[in-house]
Amino acid sequence: MNILLDIFNFLLLVSIVGISYAFKRNYPKEINDVVGYRTKRSMKSQANWLEANKYSSSLIFKISWIAAGCQLVLYISFGGQVSLFVTVGLWILLLLWVIFKTERRLKRLDSSD
Repeated sequence: MNILLDIFNFLLLVSIVGISYAFKRNYPKEINDVVGYRTKRSMKSQANWLEANKYSSSLIFKISWIAAGCQLVLYISFGGQVSLFVTVGLWILLLLWVIFKTERRLKRLDSSD
């Protein structure tokens, strides 16, 4: 069981950084209902869509390194189970922060038009 938890921790760390890097490099350029940063405001126009996806993917890539660092420190300090649960909780909070920051940015862009 312990080795499975270790493998899962490692896969989570690598996949978080890898997926965020892939989205940063290849964020969706066209409005769609499947992939990308999809909110009512981001899908309002092509300009909003591009800005929202570029900005949010950049933020997510940055915070993925923070989350990975925290996960590594927690894993070394407290073990796999604590590391896994705290990292998932941290990711939820960080992703909510990204939504807040991105929506605020889009709102400012809309008001400047």
